Amino acid sequence: MAKSLTAQINDILDDIHTVLQDDYEGAAKEISRECVQRLKAVKWKTNTGKNYSATWTLKRDKHSGGHLGTWIVHNSKNYQLTHLLENGHIVVNAKGNTGKRAAAHKHIEPVYEWAQDELVRQIEMKIARM
Repeated sequence: MAKSLTAQINDILDDIHTVLQDDYEGAAKEISRECVQRLKAVKWKTNTGKNYSATWTLKRDKHSGGHLGTWIVHNSKNYQLTHLLENGHIVVNAKGNTGKRAAAHKHIEPVYEWAQDELVRQIEMKIARM
């Protein structure tokens, strides 16, 4: 017995979904790797002489609730500094608050914005090729 029109359309949509899912997974991983490289390109050393930039890494988020292509880009050893460097902070010495602020060094936000735009661009290109 021949498949109904609804069943045929569902099969086609399932095939498209599978292709797009694979494309999204690949694009998300590729862009996440590029984010790590861009963050590593910013060369900073901590007060202890450790290289802050060298410890950026990538890991798959296993607890993403089933979301596709969820990758986490994070600083594995100097994670405490990321917020302070990105947003600035109050300067404190041994006597307490100096009333000064350390300047913010926006290095994560531009990479994050690039990644969002790039993922959308790559997915749109892949859909256009279908």
